[in-house]
Parts: sequence; structure tokens; C-alpha cells
Amino acid sequence: MSLDLFSKPIENLNISVFHDESGNFGCGKWVLIGLFWIKEDFINEINKDLKSIRKEEKYEGEIHFCKLAKSFQGQFGAKAQVAKKWFSFWENKWIRKSWFNVFAINRICPEYDRSRFDKKFHAYNRFTAMALKGGLAWYFNNENAINLKIYSDEKTRRPEGLLGDGFTTDNFEIYLEIKLNTYSKYKGPKVCLKNQIECLSCAKKGPFSSQEEILQLTDLLLGSVRTAIDPKSNRETKRWFGKQMAKIMEDTKLKPWEQKYRLHRRFSVNYFPNKNGRIYKNEKVEVNENKNQLTLDFNTT
Repeated sequence: MSLDLFSKPIENLNISVFHDESGNFGCGKWVLIGLFWIKEDFINEINKDLKSIRKEEKYEGEIHFCKLAKSFQGQFGAKAQVAKKWFSFWENKWIRKSWFNVFAINRICPEYDRSRFDKKFHAYNRFTAMALKGGLAWYFNNENAINLKIYSDEKTRRPEGLLGDGFTTDNFEIYLEIKLNTYSKYKGPKVCLKNQIECLSCAKKGPFSSQEEILQLTDLLLGSVRTAIDPKSNRETKRWFGKQMAKIMEDTKLKPWEQKYRLHRRFSVNYFPNKNGRIYKNEKVEVNENKNQLTLDFNTT
């Protein structure tokens, strides 16, 4: 146990992290790993906020970015309205009381060596571990140790099930536990896992647990980042989220003292690989003047 200058025990920070992914390691250009970090003390408060918005809009169904309706209005607009208010609430309140990092992997880059991954889950697990350790080192580098709970989105397409041997079948949870206790070239705090990594599968309709609600918020934020860097959707709803997230992403490229949102060590998007096969920052946000894509306008809300 660590002691402070007065020989009093230093209590570890209690953090929950929510993990989601967007894309497929079997096809396509971008696969994104998203991690939403929050203090345990805030779990009930953010859950209350998210549920309050649901009640206001009278919508109790799953919030899944890829299934958002085309419009915020009309018969199917309630889900999109909840998502929009969730995003705005995160932007105005929770963005500075939590942490969010994204790791974007470019599968078609010549420096991305697919031959290293015999199975798709090998890439999924490896890059998730990299995103976790990167977030720990960037956000919590001043902590000696943290107590961590990990909640992951349970994907039905995850190959060959869970808790396998790591060679032919997926050992996702065990792999992460091993990597989080491997400290070679790692600059973050010691990690004390407080429970087994939990994979959550949200039902189509609530009521949802606090962890399930925050995981759905994570999905929304990650989908917004994806739309900002890879804006293929023509849907009004998804364009709105991509546009809002693009403003935040562009702002975080500025010097910390120049940032409007002041999210230094609160929000980050990293990419892999560059021409040297390394992690890098500041990928171009793919926005242009095409009416079916996004335009950056810092005066738009």
C-alpha cells in the first residue's frame, strides 16, 4: 500500500471503463475502438441523467447509433431525439467529468500487417488492449494505481465465442487481464481489476442497468467519431452527430490553452498505423462541401 508524505494510506482511484467497437477486422477501411472512463462515484448520477432524458422523450428502447432513424422528427424520431439530448448533455456536462479515447485502425494502410493476425479476434483483442493501456497512461499517469472495472459490448459476431484458448477460439477477457498486468514499455498506473471483465448484451427494450445505459452512450459517442472521420451516411441524424463530434475533434488539435472545450487529457483520438508503422494523431477529419456529407461550422449547434 502506498503512503503519502504523512504516512497515511493513499486510496486508489475507482474507475469504470466502457468499451465498444465500430467496424470489422475482416473488411472495410476503419475499425474504431472506443473507451468511456468514469469515476465509480458518478455512475448513479450519469445513469439518472440518461434515464431522465428517456422519460422526457417517452422512449425506453435501445440506443444504437447504426440504427438511428433518418430524421429527428416523425414516427421513429424519438430514439434519435434521446440520442441527440444524450450527446448534448455529455457535451455540456459529462465531457469534463469523464474521459473518452478512441483508437482508429486503418486496415487498408500498407503498413497494417494483416499477416500478424491469424484470426480476426486476435486483432480485436490486441488493439483493445492497446487502447486501454493508452488511455490509462494518458489520463491517469499521475496515479500510482487505480481500481478498474471493465464493461465491454458483447458482439454476437465476435468469432468462435468467448473464453477460448486464444489460438483458435477467442479468449478476450483472459487476454485483457494478462495484458493489463504486463508492464513492458507501459507508463500508466498499476491496474487492480475489481471484478472479472463483464461483457454486456443490451436488450431491445429497457429498463436498462446503469452499466447498460453508459455502454449505449459509449456506442453513440463512438459512432459520432466514426461519422466525423468516415462520413458515408446520408442520414440527417448521423450527419448531425458527426458534425458535432468533428468540432470537438478539431478543437482538441489546438494547443491546450487555445482549446474552446478544454479537453486536454480528457478526450483523444489516436490512429494506427502511419507510414512508419506507428500510432499517430491528427488524421484529417473527412468533411467537405458535398451536401450529403459534413461541413465544419463552429457556430452551428
